Amino acid sequence: RTLEGTVAQITPKGDPVSRSYRVRIRLDDPSAVKVGMTVDANLIVAEHDGALLVPTLPTTSKALTLSSRRPPFRPTTPKSAPPAPS
Repeated sequence: RTLEGTVAQITPKGDPVSRSYRVRIRLDDPSAVKVGMTVDANLIVAEHDGALLVPTLPTTSKALTLSSRRPPFRPTTPKSAPPAPS
């Protein structure tokens, strides 16, 4: 079920391990939930048609390289993950 709402408050310091933040959302229809309920949500901050979605962490033992001059996917040896944004 999709609920529409507006971000009312974001905690200033998130959890660096899970890279998550506590967010309070003001729902357009507050009767859709009960007091004390919690939720996992995805906040859409931008939309781009035809965008390529790439995981932030490798999901296999081989990484993929994208190039416009070669076949679309070329397996490479994975390197260490880049540091998480602060």
